[in-house]
Amino acid sequence: MSTIKLRTLGFLLFAAVAMMVAACGSPAPFEPTAAQATTSPPTSTATAIAPPPTKAPVPEAKPTATAIPRGPTQTPLPTPTVAEPPPVETEAALTTSARLASRAMEFLTEFTEDVSPRASGTQEEKAAADFLADVFADIGYDVRLQPFEVELSASDLRVGPDELEFRSFPLQLSGEGTASGSLEDAGGAFPEDIPAGGLTGKVALIERGTIPFEEKVTRVAEAGAIGAVIYNQTEGAFRGVLQSQAGIPAISLSRQDGLTILEMIGQGAVDATVTVTSEILPSHNVIAERAGSADDVRVVVLGGHYDTVPSVPGANDNGSGIATMFAIAAEIAERPYPFTVRFIAFGSEELGLRGSRFYVDQLSPEELESITVMLNFDALGASDVLGLLGDLTLTRQVSELANSEGIP
Repeated sequence: MSTIKLRTLGFLLFAAVAMMVAACGSPAPFEPTAAQATTSPPTSTATAIAPPPTKAPVPEAKPTATAIPRGPTQTPLPTPTVAEPPPVETEAALTTSARLASRAMEFLTEFTEDVSPRASGTQEEKAAADFLADVFADIGYDVRLQPFEVELSASDLRVGPDELEFRSFPLQLSGEGTASGSLEDAGGAFPEDIPAGGLTGKVALIERGTIPFEEKVTRVAEAGAIGAVIYNQTEGAFRGVLQSQAGIPAISLSRQDGLTILEMIGQGAVDATVTVTSEILPSHNVIAERAGSADDVRVVVLGGHYDTVPSVPGANDNGSGIATMFAIAAEIAERPYPFTVRFIAFGSEELGLRGSRFYVDQLSPEELESITVMLNFDALGASDVLGLLGDLTLTRQVSELANSEGIP
């Protein structure tokens, strides 16, 4: 990761804690830099709760090592004697954001190497949940796993007499079952693309684009198609979502695979078998928190998902978000707050925000009302530009702080 991205990540960590504190009226957890000390962000209007009385600042505690498992130490190579190495900067001399970025990067490296990939609903995802629970417990948080179930769909496509297998994804709300029939090029599934004789008993090959998946699948199904295969209009694979439950199996392909099948159709009749199945799998949210004072019901939530798409390490999406959460959690672990601080690593988000939806659905109206601020961290390592979405007051404050630090 570049120095600019590390600096951006470090600033985001600092800003996240600053915004959390500003929103709930608690003393700042560490000293601002000179640039930040001269910045006066607008007062947040996100909550009408009066802030508690200002307390005397607590000296910043020196970060302690966490109990993350380490790999075997390698035997060091002989040190060259041609020149003295430059002095190593001590942690105390690092800026707050640089220290946080370093801690996040160290965590991200181990998290990626030890528990990747973390596909939704798999044993690997559960291993990652246990890893995170242990890490949060080691730095002093009360931790629990919140189990829930997800329906995981899978698809299979075999084409031609040799049953060539192509990598595919089921569209969300696809019909289930197996459909076998002759492949028919249905273009983009516009009305004029449907053959005059219809598509009865056939599997429609469709190019993505212009109109929604729902319209494409509905149109070919009404024309008699028993399956729909949609290939991308740009490079790479994709996952699509229908608006309502389909009556036929509907899957997606990469553009290259779609063009390969289209070429096979051009050479003569080609049969295909499309299968979409689903199964119920276990998943977990990891919830780590430290309660505030007994008479303060406010809750600040910091979250991000830890699962990945299949066969992907997920260092950026969303190991970077989880590393951000961990660095903040470690930084404030010894500091008291009047409000409850809650970290949530959500599971099965790649399947459609399953973990976060389940978490919110389990809250009572009173519990939901007590959440004053939620800061979500997602895919932070892909750009040198800080992307902000959400509450206008808080995003404006973060943006002003970022600009004062020279971060776009």
